[in-house]
Amino acid sequence: MLTTIYDYFMRYFLLLCLFVLPFFVAGQDTESAVYKKDKKLKYSFKYTTYTVIEGYSLPAMRVPEDKIREVKTPAAGFMLELQAHLETAAKAYWDGEPIGNVERMRYCVEQIKSLDQYWEHSAYSLELEHYADYERRRYERDVVAVRRRDSLARLRSQQIEDSLRQVYARENKQADSLERARARYLHSKRDSIMAVERTRGYHFVNRPSINLRAAPDPNAPLIVHMRACTYLKVLSAPDRLGYVYVEVSDYKGYTLYNQLVDNLNKITTPRADVKFAKANHYVSIYIPAGATYDPLRPHLGGKVPDSKSPTDTTPYVYKPYEPKFTTPTVPTVPEEPYRPRFPRPDRVPAKAEIKEEKPSKKQTPTSNNLHQCTGVRSDGSQCPNMTTTVSKKCYLHDE
Repeated sequence: MLTTIYDYFMRYFLLLCLFVLPFFVAGQDTESAVYKKDKKLKYSFKYTTYTVIEGYSLPAMRVPEDKIREVKTPAAGFMLELQAHLETAAKAYWDGEPIGNVERMRYCVEQIKSLDQYWEHSAYSLELEHYADYERRRYERDVVAVRRRDSLARLRSQQIEDSLRQVYARENKQADSLERARARYLHSKRDSIMAVERTRGYHFVNRPSINLRAAPDPNAPLIVHMRACTYLKVLSAPDRLGYVYVEVSDYKGYTLYNQLVDNLNKITTPRADVKFAKANHYVSIYIPAGATYDPLRPHLGGKVPDSKSPTDTTPYVYKPYEPKFTTPTVPTVPEEPYRPRFPRPDRVPAKAEIKEEKPSKKQTPTSNNLHQCTGVRSDGSQCPNMTTTVSKKCYLHDE
């Protein structure tokens, strides 16, 4: 039963689609195709204006939107879009500005041709080509101007670079000549410069011999003697007694500042080898006689007296001088009695001439006893050297 009803319903629906629906559609669209073609041509010519530009009449077709909707053309959307782009292009043309969307406008024209050929799309094409030609010429003109500007800028930068290169070459040449002149000068003054660098920051002994003591006191323990032209460094300013803290070789101590000079050319001590001191770092020191230490023979013991730093304000306490070496005790040997011996008469030797030895110009008799030198130094203190001479004077005062 249900199948029969369904079959009847489908039959009536098909009949309705075949006979009733075409009449309904025809009632809605009563205009023929020829009438639409004539209307589109009529609107195309009616809404087209012409403008004379550079001796040519340029068409401008602008069909209103309601007229386009009226004829129900499938190209309505593309026509409206194209006319809006053409209006913008016309304004840009008269203002001398760039025109964009040229390719999009070409695409719209092609769509209008393919979708509805009854419109006078040639008017769109002529107007579009005019604006495209303008845009091409404007772009080429701008590109040429930009290229010319860039070329001028590159030429200017190249000129500046060449000028700077010439300036740099001139400065380098001048610097090279100055450097060569400086090298020649240094080579000619090489010995003088080396001597100045060698003696820079040093002071020099201007006496035959001066003392280096452990404290700024004439009675302080003696460390070493320093001969003329000895290099030393002054490490402090002179105190009220005129002593300065100095460093010479591996020793530090005090000596009188007025016995030093800051230049080897100021040496006034006779027989001082200034030339050798200029050519070498000259240090001539010797250990005082009777010292309690000997750096060349450490196995004998002894210690260098400790020197007091200038920043140390405590009083310097030192022991009195005690010589390490004492007079050795010589045992007394008994003399044998005199026994004369007579040679045989046949063996008596011939008389030999006895030559008397002439004494030397300087001959100081000596003794076996060790004495303290009685000489006085230039600062008024007693000489600490020991001697075995009868005159009780060391080699510094025995003249």
